[in-house]
Amino acid sequence: MPGMDGFATTALIRQQAGAAGRIPIVALTAHDVVSYRDTCLAAGMDDLLSKPCTLEECGQVLSRLIPRAAQERASSARSVE
Repeated sequence: MPGMDGFATTALIRQQAGAAGRIPIVALTAHDVVSYRDTCLAAGMDDLLSKPCTLEECGQVLSRLIPRAAQERASSARSVE
């Protein structure tokens, strides 16, 4: 995103999501440092993939996050009713 890095974008998404629920955010990075994962998670991202990644790795991350996001949206909707 021009003018914003992934951390600023994540903060903006988290700030604006509100009652819509938690939107899954996965960092895709060339950084291969273990501590960078912790930095991304602390910034509000849900997971991290290091480049190059395989379609299988991407699928595993998405399969973990998408059902969780759907459950959180359903829970959020029930609490609003």
